[in-house]
Amino acid sequence: MSSGLIAWIVAIALGLAVVVLGWRRDLGETTREWLPRFGDSSEGAEAMPVLSGREQWRRPVSPRERRWVIRFYLAISLLNAVFAISSAESRVIHAINAILFALGALVFMLRKPASPLNESPS
Repeated sequence: MSSGLIAWIVAIALGLAVVVLGWRRDLGETTREWLPRFGDSSEGAEAMPVLSGREQWRRPVSPRERRWVIRFYLAISLLNAVFAISSAESRVIHAINAILFALGALVFMLRKPASPLNESPS
C-alpha cells in the first residue's frame, strides 16, 4: 500500500468517527430531553418546548463579528489566489477556492443583518 492510500483511509476513518460520535451525542441529548420520565406526574410542566443544543445558542451576528468574518473570507480568498498564481500543479483548485471564498464574503456583505430573536420584525 502506498502512503497516500493509508493517509486517505486514516482520514476517512477519523471523519466517520467524528460524525458518528456527534450524532450519538445529539441523539443522547434529544432522548434525555424529550422522552417522558417514569414516575413523573407533571405532564404539562413546561409551557415552552426545550430547544436542542444548536438552537439554544443561536443568536444574531454582531456588526463587529460580520466585519471579522468578511475580512477572514477575503484573506483566505487572497491567499488561495496567491497559491493559484504561484503553484503550477494545483492551480485550478486554488483558483476555485479563491472564487468561492470571495463569493462567500460578498454574500455575507450583502445579506441583511438578522434581528434579535426576542424582538419582532417591524
